Amino acid sequence: MKEDAEVSVRMVWYSALLFAIFVAIGFGVYALQPTWLGFERANVTNSHQYIEGKRTALLQLANEYEQNQTEIARFEAANNPKHKEVLQGMRNQQESLLARMKQDSSQIPEKEVPDAVKKLIWRAK
Repeated sequence: MKEDAEVSVRMVWYSALLFAIFVAIGFGVYALQPTWLGFERANVTNSHQYIEGKRTALLQLANEYEQNQTEIARFEAANNPKHKEVLQGMRNQQESLLARMKQDSSQIPEKEVPDAVKKLIWRAK
């Protein structure tokens, strides 16, 4: 009987120890997760596919910006007071496009940003 009680106490202690080990491993994995995610992010942002996707998006935004600039020049040349609100909306759209280009260009290495986008961002400063 005494041996059964001793075995039961040992089982409780071993179970508690095993539980504590699992909790410690869980906390260790949880603590390392931000580090692991940092490595994952670095790998993704430096991958060729990610960079090419961002470059393509930046070039499309630059193209939209230039098309918008052409439309603004066309409306300004018409010199019609009715176009005042349209022009303001187009300028707001250009500001939005420029902000998006700045944000997207900051997510890839500077040497990978297309020259056309760099010029637009620099010209708008």
